[in-house]
Amino acid sequence: MKKLNKKGFTIVELVIVIAVIAILAAVLIPTFSKVIENANKSAAMQAARNAFTTWLADADNAKTLGASYKFAIQNNNLYFVVSNGQFSSTPETTYTGVIATISDGTLTGIKVTSSGEIASTN
Repeated sequence: MKKLNKKGFTIVELVIVIAVIAILAAVLIPTFSKVIENANKSAAMQAARNAFTTWLADADNAKTLGASYKFAIQNNNLYFVVSNGQFSSTPETTYTGVIATISDGTLTGIKVTSSGEIASTN
């Protein structure tokens, strides 16, 4: 009997494998980009929360800060609103009002006035 010596893959087998990989990539790429987006939002929120906590712990700010205030912390083009000591973990894409930014892990661009109000330093 004659024995066939078959080595390698056929074109059809290679095309099927490439098609399966393409389908998997089409399904997984949007999922991965959503995970990366959520991770970036979470990192921006944590940095903003840490900067706010550090700023609030400053003796001068805590001593003169009034009971009613509202401002936003801008980080990575997201705005995290702080209102009366409550930090919003849901970012907003736009905000009008007093905006603080994070520079080297600390809040910049805002100050507490002598009357206890939040004001912009710009």
